[in-house]
Amino acid sequence: MWFSEGYVSFLQWQVLRVQGLYYSEEINKKYESKIELVKKEYTSDQSFLSQTEREKRSHNYPALFWGGACYFMSVDAALKTEHNTNLLEIIQKYQQDGRLKDDSLEEVISSLDRISRSTVFTDHFEMFASKSGKAVVKTISYMPY
Repeated sequence: MWFSEGYVSFLQWQVLRVQGLYYSEEINKKYESKIELVKKEYTSDQSFLSQTEREKRSHNYPALFWGGACYFMSVDAALKTEHNTNLLEIIQKYQQDGRLKDDSLEEVISSLDRISRSTVFTDHFEMFASKSGKAVVKTISYMPY
């Protein structure tokens, strides 16, 4: 749930930016406020995934969804700085090649790595799965387009 809803939470603002409905500055402020929300909620030494389960059980959906969005912000930043691409470009390619073939989260991540010619998606997933929520979210920042 954190992955799919995080994807939607992150991407909805990118779509609105591309459509010209919001300026990048407005979106940057939105992301910054959401990152601060997540930093306030993810303060435990439990793994990020354990904390997402806690947020789900307590019906704290904003923290759950935006915690997941942090994964996509992290991936997007790595793609921009390390691979001269971005999440939107990779997703556009994925929609053409793989979207209807993948049946599991592992297959989705593998396809995204293949398309990006990297291991960014896997590396960041492993980081989010193994490190504490506190450690993961303190490193998140949004890199504007």
